[in-house]
Amino acid sequence: MNHKFIQTKTKCSLTRAPIRMPIFIPTPYRARHVSKKILKKYEASYPTSSWTTMALAFVLIKIKLGHEKEALGRLKAIPTVRDAYEVYGVYDIVLKVEADSRKAFQQAVAVIRKVAGVRSTLTMIVIKE
Repeated sequence: MNHKFIQTKTKCSLTRAPIRMPIFIPTPYRARHVSKKILKKYEASYPTSSWTTMALAFVLIKIKLGHEKEALGRLKAIPTVRDAYEVYGVYDIVLKVEADSRKAFQQAVAVIRKVAGVRSTLTMIVIKE
């Protein structure tokens, strides 16, 4: 990860002399100044072009008020959805989704987003089990 350090001058309360202190400022991963070397290292450790094993992900879903039961029933009917739970909190439904390939996974998420009553989704792909 790329980070910046900025030198600042502060005064020490004991000596009243200026002291240089580094301030840690993390930069976002997709910033334009990230070197190509770092990007190549990231791509080598996490291949995104093709998946060789079954993909597992959890999808957190916000549902329109009053549509929870019918949306849950429709989401359970999707073939790639292994488990579906209605939960309390910021999100209303949590799905466990398994797919054989990246393309099948993308299609499954597209179908989930088209279900009536779905307001928004957050997909979290599992790296390790």
